[in-house]
Amino acid sequence: MEKMMSSTSTVKAIMVILIMSAIMFRCASAAVNHTVGDSSGWDLSSNISLWSSSTSFVVNDSLGISLFF
Repeated sequence: MEKMMSSTSTVKAIMVILIMSAIMFRCASAAVNHTVGDSSGWDLSSNISLWSSSTSFVVNDSLGISLFF
């Protein structure tokens, strides 16, 4: 009887770990890295206002720049 209870609690613990891992993976994969200015990069000729008005941002997103020399 005690061995069966131990097995049940082990299965429950594994299920909790799997569910928590899935939730954390979902949260981590929701973040997006936006390149400012898209393919044209971030320079004086880029229309950053137009780019930002057509781009949606959420919490944990990050902004990156692509400089072309």
